[in-house]
Amino acid sequence: MKTKITIALLCLVSIQFNLLSQGCKQEIIGAWRCVGSVHGGVRAQIKNTYFVKYISKTSFSWISSSMDTKIIRSAMGGTCSYDGQTYIENIAYIGPDMTRFLGKKHVFKVEIKGNKMHLSGKMSDKVYIEEDWVRIDPQP
Repeated sequence: MKTKITIALLCLVSIQFNLLSQGCKQEIIGAWRCVGSVHGGVRAQIKNTYFVKYISKTSFSWISSSMDTKIIRSAMGGTCSYDGQTYIENIAYIGPDMTRFLGKKHVFKVEIKGNKMHLSGKMSDKVYIEEDWVRIDPQP
């Protein structure tokens, strides 16, 4: 129940940013599930993790939770823009232990092919990441 409430609150906070961003091209808008992640050269163990990113025209949020306990481990969100190649996240709210990202900007190169998205670039703390995502909702 707490997980559902937290997700609902994150979505509501994300909605308030709809008028604050330049906007995203249609092909990135939707719900995505992370299926592969490398952070700082280390492959993250996501086998037992539910890691979902929601992108609207002007905002994003992501949530990472344990598939066993259903407890949210981390979350982040804010405004975003996507011009067809470059995806920018402006961090407006964060989960525990992520204060270094609050108020910062992350800039990534994005490639979308069908229902798959590859994201790569440096986060604001200079850590290079690569993530593979699969669309979990129908193409809008």
